Formats: sequence, C-alpha cells, structure tokens
Amino acid sequence: MSKFFAIPRVDTYFVLMTTVITVLGINPLIDVFRGTASPLDWILVILVVINWIVAAIALTRWYHHRSNQ
Repeated sequence: MSKFFAIPRVDTYFVLMTTVITVLGINPLIDVFRGTASPLDWILVILVVINWIVAAIALTRWYHHRSNQ
C-alpha cells in the first residue's frame, strides 16, 4: 500500500499545522452548530474533523511509542 494514507509523525510542524487548521475551521464549525452553515462550511468542518482524527491517531501512536522506550 502506498504511503498516501500514512499517519504523519508528531513533530513541531504537524502540531503547528493542526493548530492552524483548527483556528481557521472554528468559524465554519460554529456556523454548523448554529444551523446557518453553507455547503462550503460543511466541507471545511468535515476536513477539520478528519484532521482531528489523524492528529489523535498520530498522538496516540507517539505516546505508545514513547512509553515503550
């Protein structure tokens, strides 16, 4: 299988980009919860949630790897 679906390593760049994506995606997320979201807001919220899932998997793997050393 290709590395296209590989979970990235946890490093400073990864944490920074996850933070930036979360900050940019918080306004569409608020619109979705209010019920005033456009289709583009829904797409952005879906991408932010996917990013959170990838970040959670990466942080979990990093924590387990670090605790096994």
